[in-house]
Amino acid sequence: MSSKVYTEGTGITVKHDEAIWEQVLSFDLSIVTATFAERNEVYGEQAEMLELECKRFMYLAVVAPDLDLAPTKPIDEYWHQFMMFTILYADFCEQFANEFVHHNPLAGPNHEELFVRTQRMAVALFGQFENKDTWFLPRPATSCRCRNPRERV
Repeated sequence: MSSKVYTEGTGITVKHDEAIWEQVLSFDLSIVTATFAERNEVYGEQAEMLELECKRFMYLAVVAPDLDLAPTKPIDEYWHQFMMFTILYADFCEQFANEFVHHNPLAGPNHEELFVRTQRMAVALFGQFENKDTWFLPRPATSCRCRNPRERV
């Protein structure tokens, strides 16, 4: 079992769960990836890599359900395509988060802080990982929240 942990100054601690990560990795998003590759003119050529990074982002939302998170633009673009497959997306959310993972564009005045939190959490839980540079682009795109999106942490 991994001892990878993310801790905030607020006292919130998030632990890596390898079993959940392996299940998220094995979730079949091939139809999403094929559609994204065909339809997204900007990031379509990176579809397979973005599938992995969107899974990584969604995993963070699963293990940190009470925290707002913010992905980079390419990851967000793939996430949008994933959400268009509503049944598949709802199944993923139910299987891993036990509730819907909400998309919450530009949540709150501290969006840049959410972006930094997401980057730090990704590094803390995954260490050095392939495609890490995809997580460190200049600006966040949007944010997500598992729990009630009207309450922010």
